[in-house]
Amino acid sequence: RRTPRSTLFPYTTLFRSAWWRTLAFWIPIILCLWGGLMALAVVVHRQWSHHEHLPYPVASFAESLMPEPGERRAAIFRNRLFWIGALTVLFIHLNNFGCQWFPEYMIPIPVRFDLSALHQLVPALRRGGGVRLLVPTLYFSVIGLSYFLASDVALSCGIGPFLWALVTGMFATYGITLQGGLEGTGYTSVRVQAFLNFGANLGMFVALIYLGRRYYWTVLQRAFGRRAGDSVSPHEVWAMRIFLALSAGFVGLLVSAGLDWPLALLYTAIIVMFFVMMSRIMAETGMFYIQPYYFPCGVIWGLFGAGALGLEQLMILLTVSMILVVDPRESLMPFMSTSLRLLERKQVGIGRTVSWRDRKSVV
Repeated sequence: RRTPRSTLFPYTTLFRSAWWRTLAFWIPIILCLWGGLMALAVVVHRQWSHHEHLPYPVASFAESLMPEPGERRAAIFRNRLFWIGALTVLFIHLNNFGCQWFPEYMIPIPVRFDLSALHQLVPALRRGGGVRLLVPTLYFSVIGLSYFLASDVALSCGIGPFLWALVTGMFATYGITLQGGLEGTGYTSVRVQAFLNFGANLGMFVALIYLGRRYYWTVLQRAFGRRAGDSVSPHEVWAMRIFLALSAGFVGLLVSAGLDWPLALLYTAIIVMFFVMMSRIMAETGMFYIQPYYFPCGVIWGLFGAGALGLEQLMILLTVSMILVVDPRESLMPFMSTSLRLLERKQVGIGRTVSWRDRKSVV
């Protein structure tokens, strides 16, 4: 039975009055951020894939599951060692699942080991919060992905948390904390650890720009219609233009919300660096579950202070950050970058994919 129009009218009025202005701000700003990051992934792809030869472990893994042209299934599914490993892992998980239902009839196979008693041998590790590192869990997917990594990268990922806990514990011995919040609480607090993470990301970001300075400068010049000596593809030039346009739109929307334009520019630069570094980490290490552990709002808060920013500006930054970057463990740009590498491995034209038509010419 159709609801009378008079009954729907109050809800329509309520939607327009309560949600129209909200959606008119959040939908465009999210689309500007997403679209700009997707375009930026296209811009940096050539530098990362061709010039720096990053491994893209997740793309390598996905490619191994795909059949070659003219074949019905991937070669890995005809490999006896693959089936031995896969069935072994499946048996362990099924056995442990069955133990939850029938503990009196089945024997669990441990995948978690409690070595926390060893913290007494290294007090600094305990003071640095590293006791949990002594209770490791075997994640077979992570072990499998590590075979796609270079040995030095795998070693860094393995020993990095232990080194951080040791350094933190050494500072804690002298009464200096690197983990506690100075202002605020939780993820949004102004913490020493957050600024250490931000500084590390900023240093690497500057290094990445310096490494690819010639290529990025060429694309930027072409985006503004200027001549440049090196050759770049049309889709890279258009991607740079789209990124600049949507970034300007993102800044404009922040200003329209009441944020001062210098803060809007600074916030945009930090959030772009935020996702670019997540993409870089995934391209180099295969980590698809990433947590930068610094908040763009908290960085600006700590740099300038609440007194200089004012409550209104700080609340705008906090609200935007809570919507756009809170808990960004799986984000769009890292997977976009990986998908471009997978397309390249399967010999699919990136220009054709990103523009929906074949454009292989060179500017």
